[in-house]
Amino acid sequence: MSFAGVAPTVADRTESFNDVDRKIIKDSRGIRMVPLDPEDNSPFYLVDPVYVSSANSCEECGKTFSLTRWRHNCRRCGLIFCQSCLVKLPLHRMNFIDPVLQCSSCAPLSKHDEKFFKREIPFLQRACRFIVNHGGDISLKAQLSSNHQQILFIGEGFTRVNGGQIRLLDVVAMSRLNFSHIDQPTGILIHFTNARDEDSKVVLLSTGEETSEKWLRLLFNAFVILREPLCGRARPSSGATAA
Repeated sequence: MSFAGVAPTVADRTESFNDVDRKIIKDSRGIRMVPLDPEDNSPFYLVDPVYVSSANSCEECGKTFSLTRWRHNCRRCGLIFCQSCLVKLPLHRMNFIDPVLQCSSCAPLSKHDEKFFKREIPFLQRACRFIVNHGGDISLKAQLSSNHQQILFIGEGFTRVNGGQIRLLDVVAMSRLNFSHIDQPTGILIHFTNARDEDSKVVLLSTGEETSEKWLRLLFNAFVILREPLCGRARPSSGATAA
């Protein structure tokens, strides 16, 4: 919700956290649930690999393809394997609804992603309270937006922190701060590019509650995932769909 010429209120801020509208599409690769507006795509989602169009033998076991041993593309890396060397697993980072074929190198990454999308993303979308330092301390709640693109700040004075949000893709570095004896982060230092294209920093300090410390740990994990390898093997540079 927005009002021309009127500063947004905390109530307006809360009403803007609606679920992303989605549609179902079906193609040769599978059935997917994708945002109606491509601008709402999560930064954690992966672009489709270029599928290798032909191969004489399986990338994994090396056995020659034949009338009884068919070619199949791994949905995550795009390389060609026989069915024996593939497993069906969920692939949320490409919006697939049902489990799809993946190779032994990509499967562990997708298993890790499954936990991230089913448990960690929903937790980050819960609002947790922090002491936020950005040119002065202020008590605010923070949560991940419904499209996973921004860290949103809620509370009186939230606009003081980069207009009330930080885009995850604008974050250039993130450091864990630990001021206690326990092995959990009690603070996060975020380096990001602000709305004026300037380097900026903000510190989120835990209020001492278990939920806020967990939120900080999962935020750091999310930042790491954005910079992890997208698939288990080198992606092909050219080719077309096989099967």
